[in-house]
Amino acid sequence: MVKSDEEKIDLLTNILYSNHEILKMADTKSSFVMGISGIMLYSIVQVNKTGFPSYKIYLYSFAVLCLLISIISQLMTIYPRVGKNNYKSIFFYSDILKYQRKEYAKSITEIDSQKIIDDYIACIYDLAITQDIKFSWLNSGILFFIISIVAISYSFFL
Repeated sequence: MVKSDEEKIDLLTNILYSNHEILKMADTKSSFVMGISGIMLYSIVQVNKTGFPSYKIYLYSFAVLCLLISIISQLMTIYPRVGKNNYKSIFFYSDILKYQRKEYAKSITEIDSQKIIDDYIACIYDLAITQDIKFSWLNSGILFFIISIVAISYSFFL
């Protein structure tokens, strides 16, 4: 059991760091899927210049649509979000900018451990909301990416 304020702050610091790493991982995955989707989209467009058999055009059109949705979903994953909160955090950049410079300096010099703990908890909670949104977009983008791969693969067997 965590007893001292210093131990609580260390624990919350590790939790916040771990959650930031999870966000980086989501952005990295999203960038990878978006890049592969772009390459596949380009390849389909280039093959289209030589012409598709008429019975495959619907599958390729469906695959292009799914790839476009996947790319848009991945862009929404990477899109930065700033939480809307009702407090002024001393850690989060958008909240820091709510302070005047002298007011921020004063709040830092007069900080107590309970304020640090409260700020960490608020930041971690806001980060969890952001993670939920990011992973929803990431998962939907991956789903449309997989559907497009299946549609393209199926066209090879026709």
